[in-house]
Amino acid sequence: MGGILLVSTGADNPEAMPESPSYLAPLVLEAALRGAGMRADVFLYFEEPWPTARQRLLAQVREKQYEIIGLSFMSYNRLEAFDLLRDFQQIVPASRIITGGVHASFLYEQMLRRFPNITAVAIGEGEQALVEFCRHPDRLESVPGIAWRRDGGIVVNPHTKCPPSLDTLPAPNYELMRDCRRTILIQTSRGCVGKCGFCAWRSMETTLRWKSPERIVEEWRQIREVFGPDRRIAVIDPLYNISLKHVKSMCRALIEAGLTTNPWDAQIRARPMDGEALELMKQAGCKRILIGVEAGNEQIRRAIGKGISNEDLQRVFALAREVKMPTVAFFMVGLPGETDATVGETIEFVRSIRPYYNPMCGMAEVYPGTRLYEIMKQRGLMSDDYWLYRHPKNCGDFEVHANMPLFTAEHSAIELIRWSIAAQQALAVPQSLGMNDLVMDEEEYDRHDPCRAAQSVGKLEALTQARPSGTWKGRARRVVRRIRAHLELAPSRLPSDSPLLISIQLRAHRPADVYLFIRSRDGGFLRSVLWNGFGHLLSERVTPLAAGLEGGIEHTRTVVLQPAPPLAPGSYTAILVVCGKSQSVSVRSHWFDWRRKHFRVK
Repeated sequence: MGGILLVSTGADNPEAMPESPSYLAPLVLEAALRGAGMRADVFLYFEEPWPTARQRLLAQVREKQYEIIGLSFMSYNRLEAFDLLRDFQQIVPASRIITGGVHASFLYEQMLRRFPNITAVAIGEGEQALVEFCRHPDRLESVPGIAWRRDGGIVVNPHTKCPPSLDTLPAPNYELMRDCRRTILIQTSRGCVGKCGFCAWRSMETTLRWKSPERIVEEWRQIREVFGPDRRIAVIDPLYNISLKHVKSMCRALIEAGLTTNPWDAQIRARPMDGEALELMKQAGCKRILIGVEAGNEQIRRAIGKGISNEDLQRVFALAREVKMPTVAFFMVGLPGETDATVGETIEFVRSIRPYYNPMCGMAEVYPGTRLYEIMKQRGLMSDDYWLYRHPKNCGDFEVHANMPLFTAEHSAIELIRWSIAAQQALAVPQSLGMNDLVMDEEEYDRHDPCRAAQSVGKLEALTQARPSGTWKGRARRVVRRIRAHLELAPSRLPSDSPLLISIQLRAHRPADVYLFIRSRDGGFLRSVLWNGFGHLLSERVTPLAAGLEGGIEHTRTVVLQPAPPLAPGSYTAILVVCGKSQSVSVRSHWFDWRRKHFRVK
């Protein structure tokens, strides 16, 4: 028994985030151990479903019998991490396990009490804690920044002072990700001074620190060498533009080094920002900026500690239009103080700032360590035990988030869903691009720019007339009342070479496309499989079973499926997805509804 393993936990739910910082964490931790003269294996998975990757991981652990395992995860994939901890208890009961990440940092006591095979929990940034833990696994009192058990209680060791510059930390080895075909993540700064009541990130990294331009160029060049000059890069700094000096010096360094071909994007605050910084970002290869609007009502924004005014937001979107920098606006419904009137204000405000891409609307979710979580606990709506279990997803006619709870201290989940769908409909622009489509030059910017198209037809409002008539509140109420979808299978048990009879009943509030997927269940874990050669689940190439069904009318369809090749014996799930007409089924927010039925092949 020996060796160290660092694990990036995956997720097996529709809300899994493909660009989560958890994919970068094992690389950063491996670099820290390498800089301290220690070697560690890193387990990463990219193009395979998590259940398959999990089985591969367990086989590797069973074979190598690691002495130390570092497990990083976040709140949305905590249940998958808990399953791994139980597996490790059976496979390698003598291994010393240290967990970390945002979720474990806040609920370290729960983790230590519920999972006896956890030796320690790293709180906050974990590089120093992991290095000292691996050096002295039997002297936990000397390891900074961890929580651990002693004499039946839990002890929290103090942190050591963070290094003043991120350059003192070894650079990640991106060669370990060579098989990855996703966007590559890079972090150029750490720390957050924001006070947003819905975000837990500030409590993880409070001290602002930056990488030097030379260090950023070094990492950027390695990414280019490993993945090529066209691979997209995402800068995942909590507050990328909190220092415009950092932004400008980084962009100038990339320009001087000739590293401007990889398209990249960054999430920024509305303040501080100026035209020079945006122009330099554009010259350095930045293809879009993502900006948190959160709400159009300033009182709601102040109440959650956002600290950004409507004037700040209007200014940054106007600056972006001047330099032709595509923008994405993020906002949410259901924050404290939300009403029909404030949702209407948000809709009108987002229209007024004219983002380039379709705005992204979410429902306020609850994360450990946030002000929203404390409100929910004070109201008796949640406890720390919530995070230990899976919860039903059905909510009326909807299936809502599987793993992350919604903020329902003031409004029901149905009300949040009503607001969310209404806002998405009211702000949808037919000419907009998908979130995965990057605009590469000014000619393409002009061709797709919805605001430019609006100017050519005389008014911006012309682009929003494709939605149903009536007030947005009335449309929203009809959404909740009139989405109905039912799925029936016959027989529920069938021979492998027999057809499957599927009956669908559907009534949607507006024109819809219907998709049908078949997923196999191997060993109790779902693996995405699509019958009849349509492609992978949620691929852009998926063909609808029924396209353009008229809204407001009851539709009944009976379909006989003769899968080719025949389905092997085993358990399967049929999944019905109702999506807006001509909208991409790969975008989860485009789904009206989804239904599932199970069947077995003998």
